[in-house]
Amino acid sequence: MPDTPDNPQFDNLVKVIETLQKRIRSDGAAIRGNELRTRTALIDPLLYALGWDAANPALVVPEYLAGGGSADYALLKMERNAKPPVIAFINAERLGEDLRPHRAQALNLANIEGVRYAGLTDGDRWELYEVFKEAPLVDRRILNVSIARERPFDCAVKLQPLVWPRLETGAVFSSEGERLLLDRDANLGARDESGWESPDLDESDSLYDRALQLAATNRQLSTSLLQHSPRGCAPPTARRASVRLWNWRRR
Repeated sequence: MPDTPDNPQFDNLVKVIETLQKRIRSDGAAIRGNELRTRTALIDPLLYALGWDAANPALVVPEYLAGGGSADYALLKMERNAKPPVIAFINAERLGEDLRPHRAQALNLANIEGVRYAGLTDGDRWELYEVFKEAPLVDRRILNVSIARERPFDCAVKLQPLVWPRLETGAVFSSEGERLLLDRDANLGARDESGWESPDLDESDSLYDRALQLAATNRQLSTSLLQHSPRGCAPPTARRASVRLWNWRRR
């Protein structure tokens, strides 16, 4: 993730998310319950904004057939002769579908095919998992975002792991701190005075409470760093967190 999200691709992603939010609110009843409509109206546009053009067979293969089953989307590696050629499988569900019963199937298919990441979405909620990481499921999840219920900027920040080509190069995974920052910053507003609430997480997921605890720590750390650093010289992480806090409070 760059030191600042102020770049054309990021700005465009925020605008696309704003459009998708409006679409879910205004046309959700017509989209809900139909996978094809969900994919056309919600999933394909977001993948495109993330750099994954579903119409480009060099980047994305829809309806990818594999020995262990099929995936709705296969996101391809940059090296054409790579084995396996796929960096991630994304499975699509109908808008409003509960993703929890589908997680095991998505992870199993990726595991059988040797694919590093497994994702699933209903067009609103997006989840992405590291398939081969030896850890509980909650700690293998690197993306968990609700388009309809979170602010567009927050969604864009949390979606950075899925941006092409960062998903393959691992640019956003340069340190555990950057990865935690994505969850931490996106959850900072969960209990602020604006009334915005973060999306529901599974009751069994400890990540939610941990993220809120880390958010409070990050809020205090950023404030302290800014108070004790020369003007304009606070570390990038502190600057980013503080700017987001300021923007959230102004809304």
